[in-house]
Formats: sequence, structure tokens, C-alpha cells
Amino acid sequence: MKTGGTAGHRGAVDGKRRFRARMLLIGFLLGSAVALFFGSPLSRVTNIRVEGTHSLSPVEVEQAAGISRGTWWFRVKPGEVADRIKKVFPLAADVQVHLGWTGTMTISVTEKGVVAVFPAGGAWYRLLDDGTALDVVRPGESIGMPLVTADGAAPVTLGKPVQAAVQACKQLAKLSPDLRAQLAEVHLGDPDVWTVYTTDHYELHVPDENFAGRIQWFPKIRDQVKDKGPGEIWLTDPFRYIPFSGGKGSR
Repeated sequence: MKTGGTAGHRGAVDGKRRFRARMLLIGFLLGSAVALFFGSPLSRVTNIRVEGTHSLSPVEVEQAAGISRGTWWFRVKPGEVADRIKKVFPLAADVQVHLGWTGTMTISVTEKGVVAVFPAGGAWYRLLDDGTALDVVRPGESIGMPLVTADGAAPVTLGKPVQAAVQACKQLAKLSPDLRAQLAEVHLGDPDVWTVYTTDHYELHVPDENFAGRIQWFPKIRDQVKDKGPGEIWLTDPFRYIPFSGGKGSR
């Protein structure tokens, strides 16, 4: 009498047993690896690095991120961290958050530039390249950048764009720091032509369209007329120049 079954049947049963054994082993190893990972420092934020800041303090950026050392890495949502930082700091143009497998969270910050000062309500406000009011200039503090003035401008709120100056700030941001420093004031009284007063006493009339491109003509035009002294210059094509009455250095 045959009691052991066929050889093929026994082989199939043994194969299933070996397969189950292998799966149990793989499951055990994976479980051990997961347990080991979550029990190790690699599963948590162990270090926070802030890079790219100039005006902002790395310590303040880290505090605004709202992530403490020891936080589980899967609880960190980089997009939400970046949004928190940008909400606290209007100066932050872009924030990128990267989680490394070594437990390091890197926060890369790109700052906006300060391009102008806007007087309103008895105070002077520093404006960012998107027109946002950053802070108030302290008494006696050096400015080193042009004033942007406008007739009948609304009150200024820190951290919010000054609507009257947004377009001017975007244009000023396109200029080199050296050229920007030569502009004492940009007055936005005319909606189509802005009046610019330079530090060397020229009065420029610049169409608001492509302001940044046209204002860069000024140094070359000044070289052409410098023997006649300061005057009014219309940065049109062709340009017009009228010296101030009284001759060279009258203003």
C-alpha cells in the first residue's frame, strides 16, 4: 500500500513550505530593519542647517520653521515649513526645505533685496523689490538708496506691499546697485512719466514703460552733456537735454 503520496506531490508540499519559510524570514528581516530605523537617529531630525541668509538671522529662521530636533522625519512637511518661514519673514523670496537621510534638515533661503525708501505718515519705510514695506528707517540711520514718492499714497502697513510703489520697486530691482545709488528720488506723480532726481542734481523724465532699460541711458548721456552742467533730461529716443538756467552747477 502506498501511504506517502507521489514524489511530485511531496515536492510541491515541500516547495510551499520553503516559500512560506522564506516569506517569514523576509518579513522578519524587514520588520527588524524598520524597527532598527525608527529606533535610530536617522528617523528623526537631529540637525537643522540654515543657508543663504544675509539680513535674516539663521536662528530666527530656524525658530520660524517650527521643527525641533528629535521630530520624526515623516512628520516634517517641507512645503508647510517653507510657508511658515515666508509668512514670518517678508524678506524671504524663496525657501526650500530638504530632509537628508542623515537626519539633517536643510533650509535654503533666498532673500529679497531692499531697493527703495518710501516716506509716509511722518515715517520712512524700507521697501523690498516687490514693494513690500520691510521696516522703518531709524532716526539718523543711513539710507543709501532712492526715495520713492507718490501723491496721495495710502497709509503703509509693515509686511504688506505699498501699492503705489510696487511697479517702481520692481523696476529699481533690475538696476545695478551702483546705478541705483545715483538716484536720489523717483517721483511717481505722472502715471506715464516718472521724474527722477539724481544725486548729482540732474532731473530726469523717464517713461514708466521700460523704466529700467531707459534709466541705464543716463550715465552715457551725462558724459555727453557734462560740460554744460546739470539740467533736465528726457530719456526718450532721441533724448532731450535742457541745462538749468544759470549755467553749470546752478542747482
